[in-house]
Formats: sequence, structure tokens, C-alpha cells
Amino acid sequence: MPCSRPANTVWTVDPSDVLGRWGNRFWSDLSLNLFDVASEKEQHALLRRWYERMRRRRNRRSQLAQRQAWYQDASHTVLEPPTYPHVATQTWHTPRPRSGDLLMTGPSPHLRWAELACKDGAPYPVEWRTTRLPLLAEAFEHLRLACGNVPLIVLSAYRTPAHNARVGGARLSQHVQGRALDLQVPPHLTLKEFANLARAVRAEPGSALRGIGIYPGFLHIDVRPSDRLVVWYGARYLADAHV
Repeated sequence: MPCSRPANTVWTVDPSDVLGRWGNRFWSDLSLNLFDVASEKEQHALLRRWYERMRRRRNRRSQLAQRQAWYQDASHTVLEPPTYPHVATQTWHTPRPRSGDLLMTGPSPHLRWAELACKDGAPYPVEWRTTRLPLLAEAFEHLRLACGNVPLIVLSAYRTPAHNARVGGARLSQHVQGRALDLQVPPHLTLKEFANLARAVRAEPGSALRGIGIYPGFLHIDVRPSDRLVVWYGARYLADAHV
């Protein structure tokens, strides 16, 4: 417990300097009074606590600033999310990637380049990152939002033709064309519920989702160039990530 400051206390940190630079916020943050700090050890302990708190706040602000910078000067298609009773109302902004965006961690806030890469180490093709990938990322984000904005695990995304043949994929697989994702079923949903949410996302105006494959344990979605929705049931138990 901090004790009352003796009259002969020598401050190694000038209290007037602290108040002049940070004001009463320094002391109100720590719920302490300036004159309750007695020893040099207590003074430095307080400063360390406050510096650590300010560092965490700066980090959060920096992350927010990076996210906001990602959207600036970009054209957006503003879509209203589907009306699900368990999902909070919010608006999803779909960015149109610029060349500078390709240096970021992923094409959308919750989809990373590492998840999109082929399991043999080949990255997602650069020539599709501004054409096919924005539609796929948008479908993924809308489905994530429909599921309650919970993380969705990507089991398989882009595949090279050689790797696709090695894991037994279809010859004309949408994975080879960079238009498909295999997603693990979220723990709070059944496979049927997950598939129904994907159908609901497809029903949204402007949705690019055109393919839904229902497999034991995972769901396939794709944005194939088609005017109609294709739904099928598969018997394959293992996705690309587990082969």
C-alpha cells in the first residue's frame, strides 16, 4: 500500500514535470494521488505501469489507423449484411484492391495470403488478385458475418494443377482457378446450418457465390462464372489441408 509522502522525500521524477506533460490523466489512470507516492521504487513502478498502459493504447490505435488507411482512396461497394437474429447490424465495405494492398497480410480483414496459398508452397497467383480474389474474399467475409462474425478456418484454397491431381481433386476444380475455399464447420453450427447460411448469403443482392459443396466436416464455396447456384453433396471426408 502506498504511504503518505514524508516531508523530506526526494523525488527522482519531478512531479511538476509529470503533471505538465501528462496532466491529471496520469494519476487518474492509476487511481492514485500524487502525494501518496513516497519512495523512489514506488515512483518508478508507477511510471512503468503507466508506460505499459500507454503502449497498449498506442498499439490499438496504430492497428485501427492501419485498417483505416487500407480503405482510404478506394472505391467501395457498400452492402447491407443479411438479417440474422443473432448477428449485430453492421455494414461490410468491400474494397477494390490496389497495387499497394498486395503487400498487406491478406485481401480482406479476416483472410490471409498464407491461407490462400497452395499446400505445396505456391502462393496465390498475382494476376488473379485484382480480378477473381475480391469476389471470393467478399463471399468469405459475408459468410463469416452470417455465422456470427466468428473465425472460419480455411482448409483449402488455391491449388496448383500438380497438387490438385495429387490430392484427387476434380480436373476442372475451382480451386485450380483460384475461385474456391474449403471451410471447416464452426463448432457452434452443424453442417446443415452452415450450408443453409451459405445459401442465405447467396440470396443476397449482388452476391458472387455460385457453388456450394457439402462434405462431411467441411463446406466448399466458390465464385465460378455462372448465373445459377450449383449445390452438391460429396462423400470425401478429408479436405486438402489433411491430405
